[in-house]
Amino acid sequence: MFRVDLKLPIYFFRKQRAGVTEQAQTLVESRRNYEATNQALHYRVKDDYLMATTSKQLLDIYGRTVIPQASLALESSLSSYQTGSIDFLSVLTNYVTVVEYELNYNEELRNFYVALSRLEEMTGMPLIR
Repeated sequence: MFRVDLKLPIYFFRKQRAGVTEQAQTLVESRRNYEATNQALHYRVKDDYLMATTSKQLLDIYGRTVIPQASLALESSLSSYQTGSIDFLSVLTNYVTVVEYELNYNEELRNFYVALSRLEEMTGMPLIR
């Protein structure tokens, strides 16, 4: 008397096909997440770089042109006030303008260093000396 037991996997491919499909979809999802993260990092680096360059240009404009001209206008209004040709309100307005421009300069300086520190964080390279 012989007995032979043999397991024939009739539904074997159907059961594994679902698992293979699931793993393929997981792989596609992982690739999409990688691409999305890569694009987000690229955008952040580009945005911080543009913020730093814009702030640098504004710092140059404020430092070389706007603040010196406003200071000259204040000095001119002070001497005109001393001679009595303009009123105190004009002198005060020129002073407030100089202070506002200096405040804007310092805000742009802050924006510049914030952008550089973000770039350092993203790239891992020292940018600020």
